[in-house]
Amino acid sequence: MSDAYKTFFNIAKDAERAMPILRFFSDSVWDIATLFLTMGYLTESLFLLELLIKYYKHTGNNEQLAAVQSNIAIVMKNRGDLDHALHLQQDYERVSSEFGNEKGISIAKGNQAVIQSVQGNYNRAMILHRQEESLSRKLKDNEGVMYSLANQGRILVAQNQFDIALPLLLESERIARELGHDDGLVASLGLQAHILTDKGDKKGTIKIHKECVQLCRAIGNKTGIAANLNSLALLFLDEEDLDSALVYCQESVQLIREIKDKIRLLGSLTSLGLIHYSRKDLTAALSTYKELEKISRELENTDVLQMSLKYQAVIFIALGKFDNAMNVLHEQENIFRQSGNSEGLAGNQVLQSLIQGNKDGILKEVAGLSVFLMNSGKLEEAMKILKEEERISRELGSNEFLSECLGCQAVILTKWDKLKEAMILFKEKERICLEIGNKDGIYACHVSQATIIANWVKQASLYLEKGDFENALNNFKNAYYNDPNDFLYSTQIGWCYFVLGNFEEAEKYFKISLKLKEEEHTFMNLGHIYLCKENHVKAINYYFKSIKLWENKDQFFSDFDSDYEYLKKHGISKEKYAEIKNELEKF
Repeated sequence: MSDAYKTFFNIAKDAERAMPILRFFSDSVWDIATLFLTMGYLTESLFLLELLIKYYKHTGNNEQLAAVQSNIAIVMKNRGDLDHALHLQQDYERVSSEFGNEKGISIAKGNQAVIQSVQGNYNRAMILHRQEESLSRKLKDNEGVMYSLANQGRILVAQNQFDIALPLLLESERIARELGHDDGLVASLGLQAHILTDKGDKKGTIKIHKECVQLCRAIGNKTGIAANLNSLALLFLDEEDLDSALVYCQESVQLIREIKDKIRLLGSLTSLGLIHYSRKDLTAALSTYKELEKISRELENTDVLQMSLKYQAVIFIALGKFDNAMNVLHEQENIFRQSGNSEGLAGNQVLQSLIQGNKDGILKEVAGLSVFLMNSGKLEEAMKILKEEERISRELGSNEFLSECLGCQAVILTKWDKLKEAMILFKEKERICLEIGNKDGIYACHVSQATIIANWVKQASLYLEKGDFENALNNFKNAYYNDPNDFLYSTQIGWCYFVLGNFEEAEKYFKISLKLKEEEHTFMNLGHIYLCKENHVKAINYYFKSIKLWENKDQFFSDFDSDYEYLKKHGISKEKYAEIKNELEKF
């Protein structure tokens, strides 16, 4: 906080001196309170807002009073008092409605939506955000539209509906750039980074996070800088660029220390510990996890506390300090017993047993138990045991056991119809099997991956029969991303995009298909696209190419006629259709 703001805040503390000047400077006090809120100075912001509450009650300005309560609600939300925050925002909406203040209604709906989203009420949140967006567009409030779109995108990303979220986020980004609104731009880009991460586009994700760092530096948003630096650190850790990961993470930790946010410090220190451990700098890693232990005790965060103790134990084992490891594990054991965490306790007991030198025996026992539970149909219990087996196998470098437990987890995920997650695990198992020379394991992975792809194609085909092209598209995309060399998948993706009216994406995937195989339907579909885009010459050209590949023209025209219902939906009249058909019949 600057000296000027500190001076202002100290004057404002004297209510008798501050109240008279509010008559002339209430707008400035509001601006500074809002600035404090944005910068994360919640106590200072709340003090000034409560001062304004007294002033507006004294003057009877109920409309402005409600606006101040709305910002107090944001403070309450940031402090975790969601019910109180929601009640204040609803009051703000009610008062704004009484005064016919549509801008206030829009803001109140947006803030309510954010709170509903935090509470997990996504459907209600989306309704409110759409109402906010509609009002903002009506009022030509581009900033309101920008935030509404970004927040809708945030909810959709949380629900893994990335294809629906992305257009909203791109529009939000466009508006933010037009307005020169760096905060809004950071919000939109951060969510796009999440989508790119899910699609495996690490280069694109890194590029976005770097831009966000620059934007946050420009506006002095230390929290944003630290968050994006931490994300970069983890991305480079995943790429095994440990030096870059360390540089980014150390700056993130430094910034979080400066703003004295112990909750965020837990996350940055967790990343730093992993990086030190990956660099085999066990002394630095141990020091980091001890600091994590200290802070998590202060915050009474048992999840981070037990994690920090676990990694300390692993490091002590690596250093050969078995007595230290046992002491830490005993402490972790007490935490698990007190919280009734049977799964964590089982892992703790396994590590204690491992210290006594029975590594293979323990892993075999755990693996045997998980297989028994799977065969008994107790899949949830089996998954918990398999997760513990995976963790232990990774810590001890036992790739043979790791590959088997990953495969078992993938089988369970397949039974649960979580095919994306299963595919990721089968691919990791395949990579490990290649490393250890397990040919049978590699073959089994190939069969399992092919089965998942076939399942996606089957689901997509069922959706096509129902006319549900969006769900069909998503399933064909899953198949394509895992087997891009099968022209069927890119062709079907192109067809779904065409039916849905996204001609650019349709053209892109049809042309991918042509590179794999020159097929008559693909040429015909490209003709459809150019016909809809009113490019008569190109349309005819592609239709001619299609006709050449058919055994006879009757087959071509049979398919051509069956596609007219889709062409009609895209604005192709009967007259235009007949004109094109007559020209093609001359070929």
